Amino acid sequence: MNNPNHAGYGYSPNMKTPKVSDFSAYQINWRQQLDPYYQINSFSTSLVGGTVNFVGGLYTLDGARTAKAIPDVASSWGILFGLSKALSINSTGVARRALLDKAGDILSSSGKKPYVISAVVDSETGQVFYGTNRTIKSMDDVNPVLKSHLPKQSLEEWSTFNCAECDAFNNALNSGAKWKNLKDMHTMQLKNGKYMILQDVKIVNKHLRAKNLLVNKNMKISDFENISIRGRYIYGYLCLIRYISEKKFQTLPNKLLNDIEDFVSSGQLDLWHENIEEVLPTIILNNTYDSGYYEIIGYNYYIELLEYYISLNYECLTLIDSLLYIGINNLYGQFKSELTLNYLEDIIIIMKKNQIELPQVNHIFSLTIDQKNGWGNRVKMKDYINF
Repeated sequence: MNNPNHAGYGYSPNMKTPKVSDFSAYQINWRQQLDPYYQINSFSTSLVGGTVNFVGGLYTLDGARTAKAIPDVASSWGILFGLSKALSINSTGVARRALLDKAGDILSSSGKKPYVISAVVDSETGQVFYGTNRTIKSMDDVNPVLKSHLPKQSLEEWSTFNCAECDAFNNALNSGAKWKNLKDMHTMQLKNGKYMILQDVKIVNKHLRAKNLLVNKNMKISDFENISIRGRYIYGYLCLIRYISEKKFQTLPNKLLNDIEDFVSSGQLDLWHENIEEVLPTIILNNTYDSGYYEIIGYNYYIELLEYYISLNYECLTLIDSLLYIGINNLYGQFKSELTLNYLEDIIIIMKKNQIELPQVNHIFSLTIDQKNGWGNRVKMKDYINF
């Protein structure tokens, strides 16, 4: 607020004490200043009128007219700049760009990497909030607002609150953000040592397409399109143990075998994932025990797995990795058939390449994708071992 008695003049002892009414012309109308329609109207009036007078003054050599137009032209561009800054808070893609930067920071750091990361923007402040899967440990840690939006029972095969998106929303709400302002959600998944935007994740089959040389030459991957993830996992597991037997490799270590078989019977796949992600061949063979990666498995189990994996060939290691990724790759997201189907195809290709007879498929036809959102009903692996 400006004092009219000091509007460009020096102090005088004869000045009168100002009244409240004297300030009315200098008061800022914040309702107008915060009204985008008022700003747009002011911008249009100032820009058009100011430009006409500025150019007209130059053309007619009227210096006074030109000088008077300068404030209008300047203020119009100030309004434009202010609007562009304000509107940029609500622009989409902020979370995506921030998440890409966050992923780079995580990958360049040491230690264990989260499997899924998410980001959401508070459209009121422009602040970005991040989340990772398996950070929230129980419903007691969930913000009341978020809790009111979550179903009482999980619709998936993992805890309701376990996803990275929930963690991002939880962090935002705990920091004072309002639910209605949380927008522009993006999620990334760790795949082959890189983070990929989840909706852009595409599994690329790197194996050469071998010719069908075996007894099951008519089997096609399309035969599994209506079979659930658990059904595909069972079939992949039957292929693995048959391959190990044919190649006369040592059988799977007991703890690894139990963890692998637990997938089809577990109702808490987030906990299963927690136990299994550190035992993948690609993890054990590429991360020493003192790397800071391991939080679940002990040193002795790490050495047992390391020695076992070293005894296998590349194809067998690929079979184990592919099998476990059938279980992992569609976690914490909507069912997408290709996320697991391509890993099963990799397994079948290795079997065909080695002319190893494939297991019968009809025994898993009852495990269909219309059960439990594509995951299939929970079963016991031992009921399928002999097929």
